[in-house]
Amino acid sequence: STRSTARSPRPRPARISQEPEAAASQRPRSSGTGAAAAWRMRSPNPYRWSCALAGRRRFYDRAPKGLHPLASHPPAPSSDARVGEWAGRLLFMSRANLSPMVRDHLVGVSPRHRCYFLLGRRLVAKPRLWRRSRRIRALYPEASRSLVDLSAGEGWFCLHAGQRLGATRVLGVGLDEPDLAACRAVRDHLDLRAVDFRALGLRQVHGSLGELGGPFDVALMIDLYHHLYFGSWRGDGDFESHTEIFELLRGITRRALIFSDHTEVEHLPSHLQAVARERGRAESFTGRQIREAAAEFFEITDHGPLGGQRLWRLTPR
Repeated sequence: STRSTARSPRPRPARISQEPEAAASQRPRSSGTGAAAAWRMRSPNPYRWSCALAGRRRFYDRAPKGLHPLASHPPAPSSDARVGEWAGRLLFMSRANLSPMVRDHLVGVSPRHRCYFLLGRRLVAKPRLWRRSRRIRALYPEASRSLVDLSAGEGWFCLHAGQRLGATRVLGVGLDEPDLAACRAVRDHLDLRAVDFRALGLRQVHGSLGELGGPFDVALMIDLYHHLYFGSWRGDGDFESHTEIFELLRGITRRALIFSDHTEVEHLPSHLQAVARERGRAESFTGRQIREAAAEFFEITDHGPLGGQRLWRLTPR
């Protein structure tokens, strides 16, 4: 008989599961692809799933005791996105003395570049927020002792400045009461007495500088400018001109204003583009006009794009 030159496929050994059948039956089926998804499917540990989704597997060894066996917890949701959220809630419950309302608010933060965790009394940013924060913090002047975040959101920049940078006066400003309540709860948990969060608009901050201790070394305006110019359903904004906005910002800022936002109408969300056209202000919202108005009060240094937005450092004249 003629010997065949083609090699037959090598048989694969059957994979032996290392987990009980009950746990395996409760494990959700992932729709993801690639090595990370395969690694996530092998592990019954919800904390490990969260680390895989966040790109922070090095925190696996610090997972609280009791989070490891899946059988000791309710069945995880079937969606990959909700797996990370579910594991994050377990992490908050086990390590931080926060109310369920605050935990749920912080875990469900959107967009994801604003997400952070608490490990005991330590702030841990998720990768997108950490990369974004590192770019922004690199623009702070040396030995800055005071900071105001005019769009504090969940409070990361304020909390980080109070805990890690040694700032002696930090103010986070916002108009969303659930955000502010969550920020205050985390501040109290971390015992940061130099950090305050208040429901104020830009005009109110400028008018209250005497009460707040004067201008701040660093002012942050992240994802805020288009809300000021076109107005917000929360009540602040709708300024008459770019010049009016930057004049107020100049009064608030002592050493540096960090600006990050879209500067062209076509890059804004669709509902804001509709508002701009409806009010006849689309043609006045351009990078050139914004830059010209800012240049009356600040020296502008362009630091390139940040998540599709412009990143400027503005030094008061």
